[in-house]
Amino acid sequence: MDDALQRVRQRRKKRDATRMMISLISMYLITNTPNLLITFWEHIHIDSLRGVADGLMYRYYSFNWS
Repeated sequence: MDDALQRVRQRRKKRDATRMMISLISMYLITNTPNLLITFWEHIHIDSLRGVADGLMYRYYSFNWS
């Protein structure tokens, strides 16, 4: 009986740890997506990035996320 209870607890801990890891990775990826997109955009065509909204968006992101 104790073995079964211990296995259930171990499975629950593994499941909780897996969910936590997935949530942390997801949050990291979601928060870094805008930075990644702007970085690609900079390398592909920086002039169009500077032209969006008179360059305000580019200046905002480059100063606040650097």
